[in-house]
Amino acid sequence: MTRGGAVTAPEPTRLLGIHGANNLREMGGYAVRGGRLRWKRLLRSGDTGALDPDAIAALRAYGLTHAIDLRSPVSRPRKTDPLARVWGVSWRNVPIAEQMEGYAKGAPEYDEYGPFAGGYLVLLRNLRGVRAVFRHVARAARADGCVLFHCTGGMDRTGAIAMLLMGLAEAPRESMMLDFGYSFANADTVERLVREGATNEADEALFELMESIWTVRDALTKRHGSVRGYLEACGVPARDLDAILRWMVA
Repeated sequence: MTRGGAVTAPEPTRLLGIHGANNLREMGGYAVRGGRLRWKRLLRSGDTGALDPDAIAALRAYGLTHAIDLRSPVSRPRKTDPLARVWGVSWRNVPIAEQMEGYAKGAPEYDEYGPFAGGYLVLLRNLRGVRAVFRHVARAARADGCVLFHCTGGMDRTGAIAMLLMGLAEAPRESMMLDFGYSFANADTVERLVREGATNEADEALFELMESIWTVRDALTKRHGSVRGYLEACGVPARDLDAILRWMVA
């Protein structure tokens, strides 16, 4: 595009328009402490099983270098995720919910924080899984690459990891609710709810769901002092967290 004789780069976009991955979108541009999340660093999505060679080529051209599949081994991720077989993409399977079934029944988090936030807090008891995810993100950071992390729907497991990344960068409530909410409703609805709150009964359930991700962040902060404190408790080295912050925040 040309303005006054000068060539300007196209504006970055939240939705990449790459078909074959459910709920695929950018995390760049959200406000965080000291700046914004960089574009072409963090991608989140649901199932990537329908990515064809053209879509994979588009992701590689976009800058994709690392991928994390958060699904359980019962889904046979290595066979069903095309990104596991792409030259130049470092792929890792981290079944983040593998311990959830054993913890969920009677978990006190549900009584204290409700079904949405409580479920994510149970999920985040998997300290080893979270550590593995962040070690791989740190590899992407040191390579100055771009990482895509995904589960099946791109909502819960993916949403929890997105919250931790945004929490590490000290994103405000509005940024977290936007990123989380886009998985469940159209952009206009999500942005109106973040601006105005629930103004009618029909909005209340969606607003409660969107707000639950901030409740999870608050619960981790209450227990560990900050999201960074939680990640350190997971065993993620400080040098990895520092590398991720330098890479993802501008």
